[in-house]
Parts: sequence; structure tokens; C-alpha cells
Amino acid sequence: MALSALDDESIAFVFPFRRESLNMIEWVVANHPSWKAKYLMGLNLMGRAQTEKGIEIFKDLGQTPNDHLFYYIRGMLFKEHQISRYQKDLQMAYSQSPKNWRYAFSLAEDHFKSGNSLAALKIIQKTYKQDQDNYFAGMLLAQTLNKLKDFDKAIELLKNLRILPYEHATEGRKIYTNAHIGSALE
Repeated sequence: MALSALDDESIAFVFPFRRESLNMIEWVVANHPSWKAKYLMGLNLMGRAQTEKGIEIFKDLGQTPNDHLFYYIRGMLFKEHQISRYQKDLQMAYSQSPKNWRYAFSLAEDHFKSGNSLAALKIIQKTYKQDQDNYFAGMLLAQTLNKLKDFDKAIELLKNLRILPYEHATEGRKIYTNAHIGSALE
């Protein structure tokens, strides 16, 4: 049956948003047990401003999906809507694909913002070592080192970190200033 092909397809870069797609997706959900069809239905509903229905579908999927991208997307969605179990999904995405810098960055940033700087350091250090051109990871690592009062390491990191400028960007300057002032005060 052609529906079984759904099981082999990736969910990456699939964004069902058209109004006319929902009837077809509902039919697939009714006729095929794939979690991917339910996921696509949830996306479509959220794209049509039916966010609560979409979130309920994502909740109902539980731990059935076997795709790290699903857990990352659901984790970020739940975080945005302040649904408490988002950390488990971010952790699941990271543990299934630890070399994906976005998963690592999101999890480390969440740990950092919640005050768990040591957990953030462990994750973001590993990620930055994998790709030292990734200035997002480098900036978070420098922020984390500043928070842990390891200013000299932050300064050393910042010497080689190239932060791409963008309009109204001041974060890199703040990290740099905090590292140098912190080091001087120590």
C-alpha cells in the first residue's frame, strides 16, 4: 500500500499548511497507524491557528516517535507555550543526535538560563569543540564561562571567536566586557 511509504520518509522540511491538505491528512490518520501522519496533522492545525488542537496531538504522540527532529520540534513548541515537560524532549533530541549543534545549543541554553551552568558547560563545550566556527556555540560557551567566573578562559576563547555582526547586536560586546571586567576584579 502507498501509505506505508510514509513510514520511510523524513519529517524534515515538510510543512503542511494548506487548508485543503487537512482533509487528506485526516484520512491518512484514520487509515494508517503512522505517528508521522498525526504529526503532520498537528502541524497543519497549528498553521491554521488551531494551536491548542495541534499541541494536544503532539502531547498524545508521547514517546511513540523515533525521530530526534520530532523531539526537538516538540520541545521547542512546548517551551514556547510553557509546557513543563519540554526539557525531556530537548534532552531526547540531543541524546539521539548529539552532534546536531542546534539540539545541543538549545539544551545548553536552557540549562544556562535556568541556572544550571555546569550542565550547560558540559554540553556547549563539546559542541564548540566539534565546530569552532560556530559563533553561537562560542558565545554561549563564553557566557557560561563568565557565569562560572572562569574569566580568563572566556577571554582566551573570545580572542579567536569571530562573531558575525548584525543590526542592534550587542551580546558579543557584553560577553567580552563582562569577561574583561570580571578578570580585572578577580
